[in-house]
Amino acid sequence: LLEGRTLYVVRNKNQVVSKVNLSADYGSGRILVEEPLEGLRFPTTLVSVGGDVVVVQGQLDKLQGGMPETPFKLTCFKKF
Repeated sequence: LLEGRTLYVVRNKNQVVSKVNLSADYGSGRILVEEPLEGLRFPTTLVSVGGDVVVVQGQLDKLQGGMPETPFKLTCFKKF
């Protein structure tokens, strides 16, 4: 999720959303905050809705076997 020079990144295996401040040329960035999101199941993407961020729980752990739980869940939290 890119807002100006702020990039929100989902790190799925680690269940973390990172807030990154990008340089003026967008060629590099610095992590400002990392927010652990307990209970997420391999979050895969996120979107901004008003002042919130909504994360999709992709259940990528099920790629190696097993059936994902449906429907897939969305988790909403305040932007940080």
